[in-house]
Amino acid sequence: MRTITIKLASGKTIIKRVDERGIVPDGGSTGEVLRKASDTDFDIEWGAGGGGGELTGEIVASVEVGGVDISDTFPVGTPLEDIIRAMLAPYVPPILNSLTIVLSPNNSIMEVGDEVNVAAASWTKTDDSDGNPPQDLHLTGDGFNTDVTTSPATASGTTVRTTAGVNTWTLAGYDSLSPQNAIASKSATKEWRFYFWFGGDPTSSLASNAEAQTLYDDLTQGKLLTSKSATFICDSLNDTAGNYTWACYPASWGALSNVIQNGALPVLTAFTYIGAFTVVNPQGISASYRFYKSNADQAFASGTTLLFS
Repeated sequence: MRTITIKLASGKTIIKRVDERGIVPDGGSTGEVLRKASDTDFDIEWGAGGGGGELTGEIVASVEVGGVDISDTFPVGTPLEDIIRAMLAPYVPPILNSLTIVLSPNNSIMEVGDEVNVAAASWTKTDDSDGNPPQDLHLTGDGFNTDVTTSPATASGTTVRTTAGVNTWTLAGYDSLSPQNAIASKSATKEWRFYFWFGGDPTSSLASNAEAQTLYDDLTQGKLLTSKSATFICDSLNDTAGNYTWACYPASWGALSNVIQNGALPVLTAFTYIGAFTVVNPQGISASYRFYKSNADQAFASGTTLLFS
């Protein structure tokens, strides 16, 4: 043993007896601390700082706190820091923000019977609170039924509908926890519709599907719709002597209930229901259509707006 004298800034002097090896061992680095190396007096060493300790017994949560749910189990050896973080900074799973399916041609709405190529799929995502992206992504739908990793993902296939409706593609995935949990999937759709046709034409009556087909092919204004609610603006064909104003749409949409001229005047009585006939669209899809004709020729001036419903 030896004696050292320590003089404080206050002027007070302290005399201490210390081990012959000195007050502290040589060495050490930033962040390390002094700790007991054994039960022997003055046997100390440099070492890593304490990490807050670990569980010496299993804990099963009996209350919900932050990100810890009832029955969550923390096994022996779980760092206390992990438990504190779970309570104060709950885990936030990754998110699939959007999914886009690229078709060729890439029309937003197709006519029933249109066959298109499925070219690619792209998506956006938000990583989880630990910085991990969505895991084990899987994409299903026409042209896809496969695991995917990088956006965009290419495809080789076609898609088509022979009835009006929607085709759906779905991207699903998991978080990075163990065990993994499914995250909210993301879907994209493309829609196929039938046309509502409108225009002026000299046809004065219909007696067969063949005659209806000729008129169907001749009408010049068309809109891909899901119901008989449609607005058209009359042109010179509606305002020509000898031409009648015709409207036709899928029979499944039901009978006309109203026609409004220029946003104010009801003119349903200006039209006559001619009948339902089977027609075939350019893609070869047949459908029953209801046909309506104006009672008079040259019934509406060019620029007149007609709202059907």
